[in-house]
Amino acid sequence: SKFNALQRKLHQMAFKFNSCMQQYDSRLADADARITGCEVNISEQLNHATSKFATSAAKHYNSVTEYASQTFAKFQSNINDYTEKVLATQRSKIMDMHTA
Repeated sequence: SKFNALQRKLHQMAFKFNSCMQQYDSRLADADARITGCEVNISEQLNHATSKFATSAAKHYNSVTEYASQTFAKFQSNINDYTEKVLATQRSKIMDMHTA
């Protein structure tokens, strides 16, 4: 009879242990699913932010490139205009020297 009681007690303990392990496995699976969801969300947010940054950087690069190109074109035009004025003045002085 003591042996049967001990056997029942061990059986109950084994059942409780098995139930506890099942709950642990279930909680672990739930936590893993939540962590995986967070990882996916973080990854999506990082991809979105990276894409947004790349687009913004490309726009700024294009704006700076366009500004630099326009500035260089204006500078070149101003240099050409100035050179033509100086040459015209020098030609005029040379012509005046030849006619005098």
